[in-house]
Amino acid sequence: MSRSPREIEEQLQQICHDTGCTPTIVVKVHGRDGLVASELISGIRENLFASTRTSDHVELASPIMHNLYALAEKIANASINIVIVGEEGTGKTSLARFIHEHSQQAQNFSEIDCAQPCSETLQRRLWDKKSGILEQGAGSTILLRNIDCLTPDLQEQLMTFLNSAPRLPRIISTVRRPIEDSVQSALFRTDLYYRLCGVSLDIPPLRQRNDDLLSLSRHFLRITGSANIAIPGDVEQLLSSYSWPGNIRELQNSIELAALLAEGSALRLEHFPATKMRTTLAVAEVVLPIVIKAAKPGMRAPGMRKEQIILALEQCGGNQTRAAKQLQVSRRTLSKWIGRFGLPRPRK
Repeated sequence: MSRSPREIEEQLQQICHDTGCTPTIVVKVHGRDGLVASELISGIRENLFASTRTSDHVELASPIMHNLYALAEKIANASINIVIVGEEGTGKTSLARFIHEHSQQAQNFSEIDCAQPCSETLQRRLWDKKSGILEQGAGSTILLRNIDCLTPDLQEQLMTFLNSAPRLPRIISTVRRPIEDSVQSALFRTDLYYRLCGVSLDIPPLRQRNDDLLSLSRHFLRITGSANIAIPGDVEQLLSSYSWPGNIRELQNSIELAALLAEGSALRLEHFPATKMRTTLAVAEVVLPIVIKAAKPGMRAPGMRKEQIILALEQCGGNQTRAAKQLQVSRRTLSKWIGRFGLPRPRK
């Protein structure tokens, strides 16, 4: 008896979960229903590997992510629409899937990238009577990636749909920067903003949550079948010192490549583009919005403010040694300032 694509997909996901492996699959795709091959391939890839990328399979260590996912779980059963804000590669799609999977009425999960260049194709994907994702009705979750890229015409059509459809799906939208910027610039409709943004969830970039680096790295080793590969201290230091402009996606690519080069042993510095990573770190330090003249140990630098110390500690993941270096003072001096301003003691 023939099986549906969904049944085949679920079986493949179960095999991946049981074996801890990442499959290599060659797929021949032919465009249909107005879809181009690249869109179909993207959909297959997103659905096939979704279970290995969702963050509920990772024990995240940073308090900010624990709080974020706790809030996401609380609102999962509400009918409220959600906007997820975060840089490219921070895990917006994973968070959207987490919300969908923790909803008691979860049915279909569909997604579409609103930044695709062909507006006619996008229009068919959204509203086609047979295959349009917005026609799925209540109980379904629709993920609209890069919602701020919708053209004015499509924004108007979406607003009309939301006002007239009898049974609406839940809509989760993602943006790379606060959508309020587009609203204030008159690039995004104010009424549509209030319909879509019942609650806004902000995902911080990876450089602001170093506590998650090791757990994510071990997760990526596990899903590639390399769970026994060790991460020594010098590699851990390199990972935590890099700014990760590509966020989680870049970390995953780096860990998977390093695991291949390690051939079953411990990860080493030569398995990573260490020169590039250190160069990127140096550039990031130069452009940080903290301008302080060098000060002698024990002296307060000119213009030093409480906000500057807090910002440095946040950008260094609470590491006082790195924050002191960034502020161009000794660690002992920084510790005195933390006590003087009554700031909570971060980890060492």
